[in-house]
Amino acid sequence: MSYSTADVAELFCVSQRTVRRWIKAGELEARRTPSGRGVWRIPVSEVERFQNVRADQGEYEPVDKAALYVRAPEPTCDLLAHIRPI
Repeated sequence: MSYSTADVAELFCVSQRTVRRWIKAGELEARRTPSGRGVWRIPVSEVERFQNVRADQGEYEPVDKAALYVRAPEPTCDLLAHIRPI
């Protein structure tokens, strides 16, 4: 099983362009689909490894208090779902 750049972008709350930058920089391993149309697939194991690396680097440290204003009926990002109201 593998993820698309859109899937990974949603998981990390970044744009697809950022995911492609990570791939081109060698931070995230991916392979192109056989169609040759520039479509990338990222293995699940690589996404898990990348999450662990980012967590170890302190990218996702929890904060004690934060204010967040969102004009959306519900959180659209997995990371936002973990923020509790103060």
